[in-house]
Parts: sequence; structure tokens; C-alpha cells
Amino acid sequence: MPAKNVHSVQVANETHDWLQALAENGLLVTVRGKPAAHPQVAKLVEALHAVLAGGEVAVKVTRRGDPKLKKALDAKLKKAISASAKLAGDPKVLVP
Repeated sequence: MPAKNVHSVQVANETHDWLQALAENGLLVTVRGKPAAHPQVAKLVEALHAVLAGGEVAVKVTRRGDPKLKKALDAKLKKAISASAKLAGDPKVLVP
């Protein structure tokens, strides 16, 4: 019997791989014993919500980080979008 507050959402394998990579690379952290978005990620999510609400934002990268990891995450996102677009005709599939 599934948990009462859990939903099953079908996504392309590539989308799952991208989301897993985000999680494995620090998307979520523990703050005062509670799970939370990484503080820098939280700022981006706030900006994302503003854009989706019709606003405009400016994002400035101040430190590039690991170029190999960035390239890998970019590639995973590109594959996720492509795979999800192919499945978009199926209403049970979430398209990122």
C-alpha cells in the first residue's frame, strides 16, 4: 500500500537521471536538522518562480565551479528535455 502523501509521477529515464544528479550534487541540504534546498539553489528557485509569474530576473555566476560537472549536468538536462519532448503526447508524463 503506497504512502498517503506520496504521488507517483512518470518521467523519462533521462529526466530521472538529471534529477538524481542534482540530488547527488547538493541540491538538498540539512539546515538545523531539517531538509532544505541548498541556500544558493533556493535563490534560483525564487527567481524561477518570479519568471514563471511573469517577472524578470538577472542571474550572475560569480564562481564557475567544476567545469566537468557543469558540462555533465548540462548534457543530462539536454537529454532530459529531448526525451521528455518525445513523450509529451502521453498525458501521464511530466515534461520539464
